[in-house]
Amino acid sequence: MTTTPGPGAPWTRTRLRAARPAAVVAFLLAFVTVLLATALPRALDRGADQALQRYLTANGPTATSLMASSPIGEARNGGPETGKELDETVSILTSSMQGPITPGPTGPVYGRHGLQPRPLINPELDRPDDIPPRADLYYLHDFAEHAKLTAGAWPGVATPGAPIPVAISEDGARTIKAKIGMVLESGDPANRLVVTGLYTADPTDPYFAGLGCLTEACREFTDDRPPFQYWEVAPVVDVGSLSRIGAWSQNTENFWRLPARIAGLRADQLDQLAAQAAAYLGGTTNIRLSGATGREDLRFTSTLPDLFNQARARQAAAAPLAAIGPAGAGGVAALLLCLAAALSADRRAAELTLLSARGASRTGLLRRLLGEGLVTTVPGALLGIGLALLLLPTSRWGGAVELGVLVGLVALLAFPLRVAVMGLSRGKRPGRRRAVGELTVLAITAAAVYELRRRGVAPAGQGLDLLLVSAPLMVALCASLLLARLQPVVVGGLARWAGRRPGVIGFLGLARAARGIGGQARPSVLPLLALVLAVTTAGFGATLIDGVRSTRHQAARQAVGADVAVVGTNGALLPADFAAKADALPGVRTGMTAWSEDELTLTDTDHTSVPRVTAVVADPVRYAALAAADGRGRFDPAVLATPAGWTPADPVPVLVTADLAWLDGRTFGVRTQEGPDLRVVAKGVVDHAPTVLGGSAPTVIVPAEPAKAQAPDVRKPNQWFALGPVTEPQVRPLLGSDTALSIHTSAATADVLAHDPLQHAAETMFWTSVLAASGFALLAVLLALVRAAPDRAALLARLRTMGLKPREGVALIMVEALPQAFTATAVGAAGAAVAVLLLGPAVDLSTMVGSPVATGLAPAVMPVLQQALGLAGLCTLAVLAEAAVFGRRQITTELRAGDAR
Repeated sequence: MTTTPGPGAPWTRTRLRAARPAAVVAFLLAFVTVLLATALPRALDRGADQALQRYLTANGPTATSLMASSPIGEARNGGPETGKELDETVSILTSSMQGPITPGPTGPVYGRHGLQPRPLINPELDRPDDIPPRADLYYLHDFAEHAKLTAGAWPGVATPGAPIPVAISEDGARTIKAKIGMVLESGDPANRLVVTGLYTADPTDPYFAGLGCLTEACREFTDDRPPFQYWEVAPVVDVGSLSRIGAWSQNTENFWRLPARIAGLRADQLDQLAAQAAAYLGGTTNIRLSGATGREDLRFTSTLPDLFNQARARQAAAAPLAAIGPAGAGGVAALLLCLAAALSADRRAAELTLLSARGASRTGLLRRLLGEGLVTTVPGALLGIGLALLLLPTSRWGGAVELGVLVGLVALLAFPLRVAVMGLSRGKRPGRRRAVGELTVLAITAAAVYELRRRGVAPAGQGLDLLLVSAPLMVALCASLLLARLQPVVVGGLARWAGRRPGVIGFLGLARAARGIGGQARPSVLPLLALVLAVTTAGFGATLIDGVRSTRHQAARQAVGADVAVVGTNGALLPADFAAKADALPGVRTGMTAWSEDELTLTDTDHTSVPRVTAVVADPVRYAALAAADGRGRFDPAVLATPAGWTPADPVPVLVTADLAWLDGRTFGVRTQEGPDLRVVAKGVVDHAPTVLGGSAPTVIVPAEPAKAQAPDVRKPNQWFALGPVTEPQVRPLLGSDTALSIHTSAATADVLAHDPLQHAAETMFWTSVLAASGFALLAVLLALVRAAPDRAALLARLRTMGLKPREGVALIMVEALPQAFTATAVGAAGAAVAVLLLGPAVDLSTMVGSPVATGLAPAVMPVLQQALGLAGLCTLAVLAEAAVFGRRQITTELRAGDAR
């Protein structure tokens, strides 16, 4: 019961005391909505900054550094360069790195090294494939601070004519069989090395990134076919032996690696970051530093500009996807505030009408209502803003505070403006205003859909496409308006049908449902709209995430060539019994062995040769099944069947990829590295060859049996592919200790693609928005139910006196409240499907997948259905909870005191 203050009584204090539950609800509603509104920009900023920093960190310390180099020369005094000149140069270079790119905490890494290793001809050294090991000398500033001496001593200054003292890593010395005190010969008496010490170092230390073979011996290969292997090591020298490095290697350079500080980089500064990095590579900074260091040939290289540009493109591609969810949650929150204002105006209509009849002016009423809001809404809004700033610290706060203040103003002014509009529109027909508003929304939505279909999505780099973001919300708005028009008619028809049936529960519940949630017809469209928007947002987001996962799995399978693949490198072949054992593994559906060789040459009948071609010799039936699962390169295996009467003297039927389409129908030869050439005839063209290399090279697909008959040496398999949930631990024991056989799985590749902070940030934002929108929608339903609770309690109390059972009362509440909730969730699911059909062809999933994929998002039933059923179930629980908590208490009150209305 509303209490009107007497003359001279403080209005705000008296009014709030008379309606304490309403004041608490207003405070909490302002607090929650403003908190989420303020937190949204800060969460987006934090997610974008963390995604940028993790993306750069994942590329390694070398990629995120500025690399400076110059050939060795003379010092400014005319003598040879010493470590002092290197120190002075690095001081000038690091001092130039001033915001937003600043020096990283690992510090600069600089020194001198040779670019052309010398062979070590000592006969006792290890020589795989009879090729002597090679050594490349290094000098590194502060090397002893990052390595641990384990034997001998650090090298000293080289004496003229004597061997150069060096230190070698323990792993390198053990691999090439070098020992302390050994003199390493190079064939030149003036260039010999003597090992004075051994050390160990952490290969993961950023100090050693990109510095060759300092921590262990490197296995290198010659350019011959087949390649031959040899060892390469990187001995380190003392600063006093700088001049001897130039004598050891014909090409020598000084280098400075300047790591950038990643932790402080911000996504909103990408333009500045790219411009600053580019200035080192060929801009004013490069010219200025060349003059300041006295090194006219100073040259900078870095991948930072490319990384910054790639990060900017990734963010631009992910921006619409990350904004649709928050936009939906924001729309539901706005509807919740409008619903709260509408219910408050409806609840206090008699009170305000009485005050107006007693002479209160419209201005006076608005002033009093604003005073109430200042006491309840403003503290909640300020607390929400402060808590969001405290919980989500970022360097940018202006946009978040502005959005929080805007939402706070909406919460503050919604009720007074509702009263003002109701007062200004007295005497007018609300049905006409509603029709005009709905037709306007339909017209705007139709225009937006037409424009989006006509022009497509805005190109990347042109900012956020607001039309793309708002399109699903407008579709949901139109669907809810149509639902609000059609549902009373449909439910009213069901009520009339139920009236002709025995029992009163169905008729009473449906009759009240036809009037709106809780029998309140006027504000009932707002809970409907909130539910539709929530389900549409959740359905679209769930479809997007499901599409990303399925597309990522397919992209991983295409990258591997199958679900699991074993590939031999450098001529390694599969064990003789491997195929039979691998095909028998649990989960293997289609196993296929293949012989594959790249860098082959095709010879046409007119003596035209095509170099660098890949040949794949496999069973055509299994290869066709593999191509079908890959999704590319499908073909009919019957095309590769040999005709009747075929002999090894006849050409083998093959397929060629699109790079060799001009050979279709022609006979040519495949020149192999072992055994005789294959004579083949092209019988068709495929768009892809599912191999571990991704089919990027021109490829010839050869059936195994005819190839085996024509050239027996090509039948030895060096690859195995299979479909099914097979893991690396299942396959590895079958390969023994052969390290030249590598295992690739689509599951592991998909995990690598999914390990992207930008994807995680976008998914987190989607699901957070879905939860927020669902919570706001449920709160809208609860507000409508609580507002209608007194009227419903009075009805149930009367029916209880007439013999209504408690469980029948619960059934009546369910029949009254759930039809609208269920139909709204169904319409929201339809809206999500329409949004996917509308926006799906224009959505680019490459950024979310982590690999270039075809543009487009296909509709999916289960993700949308799960979200709709989930929200419908939550609505059911909310109705039951409201009936259990509020309904029984109010019914008891009505039975004891009677109807006070």
